[in-house]
Amino acid sequence: MKKRNTYVLFTLLCLIIIVALNSFFYAAPQRAQEIKWSVDTNAIAKSPQAFIFFLLASIYLSLIGIGIANIIIFLIRRFHKQSFLRQETHEKQFPLSEEQSSKLILYVTAFVLLTQLLEIFVYIHKDTFDVVGSALFLNLVLEIGIGFLIMKYLACRWLDFSYRKSNIKNIVCVYTATLPLIICAALLNNLILKKIGMTPQPSPAITLFVHLKSRSFILLLFSQIALFGPLAEELFFRGFVYRFMRTKFTFIGAAAWTSFFFAMLHQTPQDILPLFSISVALCYLYEKTQNILSPIMLHSIFNTLNFALLLLLKDFIKI
Repeated sequence: MKKRNTYVLFTLLCLIIIVALNSFFYAAPQRAQEIKWSVDTNAIAKSPQAFIFFLLASIYLSLIGIGIANIIIFLIRRFHKQSFLRQETHEKQFPLSEEQSSKLILYVTAFVLLTQLLEIFVYIHKDTFDVVGSALFLNLVLEIGIGFLIMKYLACRWLDFSYRKSNIKNIVCVYTATLPLIICAALLNNLILKKIGMTPQPSPAITLFVHLKSRSFILLLFSQIALFGPLAEELFFRGFVYRFMRTKFTFIGAAAWTSFFFAMLHQTPQDILPLFSISVALCYLYEKTQNILSPIMLHSIFNTLNFALLLLLKDFIKI
């Protein structure tokens, strides 16, 4: 049996175990207790921070307006067969063989499985361990570990972490154009969930954030959301998965498959379509710039602004 087939078989075994753990250990308690949450808008209107919320709402509406304009510009340029972004002329050849790629996927999957087993161990011995702190720490270890594995197999020079001023404009254009798409995707996602009898639930990150009281834990969560999470996810999904898919499909096919995996692996049904939309935008940005730093920065901007908004809303969210 070829080594590649061996790697694939062990990867499938790890995935089966991960799915089983999520189905029986994680999903069962969530199904048993439906989480209801809301934002107290009356309290926001009466709070001293009301002006800040009004200012943020105005900024977001302005960005959405700019985004709609950018979408129109994109469609016009697409019609005239022109590029929406400044594009790098060189195309990088994917440096890994199928055997090396299969081996890397196995290592990443096994590392995910190991951290999940450690989380279960901590939960079983919750009288001894701080469950929340341990979960945050293990998630940080997972993100750093995945980033290390990707950079070990894919050279930093090939990934290209170089800073370019021209890419800042590209990032802003893609960010604003993606905002109205995310809103539409979220509304459609909620409509589909209601049609099939599911109640939209807050993501685990939001639930965790609302219940966090320790400033050190909030800071640790912020570091993962704003820095380590975007770094690890972009290295894996754009730097590896997308570039591997790009050797077999056109941009649309590679972006669609990468975004499907990106959305599904987050395991948040309420965010599948918004995550898919964000992922396609990140793939598009990486395709045009050939620079992994661009999607990392865009991903970090998305997460940081969302975290800042949650930080302001923390005292007004009821779960």
